[in-house]
Amino acid sequence: MIQVKLIVNNVNHHLLVKEDEVLSYTLRERLLLKGTKIACDQGTCGTCTIWLDNIPTNACITSTIKAHNKCITTIEGISDNKDHILLQDLFAKHGAIQCGFCTPGMVMTALYFAKKNPQCT
Repeated sequence: MIQVKLIVNNVNHHLLVKEDEVLSYTLRERLLLKGTKIACDQGTCGTCTIWLDNIPTNACITSTIKAHNKCITTIEGISDNKDHILLQDLFAKHGAIQCGFCTPGMVMTALYFAKKNPQCT
């Protein structure tokens, strides 16, 4: 077991983790942040997308140890963001929600894109 410090949604967490533990497991099972979904476990679908130091990252293939001392933002961490609320409304209006399972990952990716491309519509 290895001691890590994670800064998740602006809250410090000190945890003992296994060397092979991935961030999606840590967030969902240890910190009970269930918004980060797990689907492919291979980093291909994007359902588990979080921001690691403000960069979209697949949590299912990212070692928790690699997130030591880094800032992690999950879908729960952007829930009060005005751009996030607008984006959610647009997803619902245009039928992008579907069943909703992968929506958190899509929102995290789309919000990052919108921040990097403020001219997008």
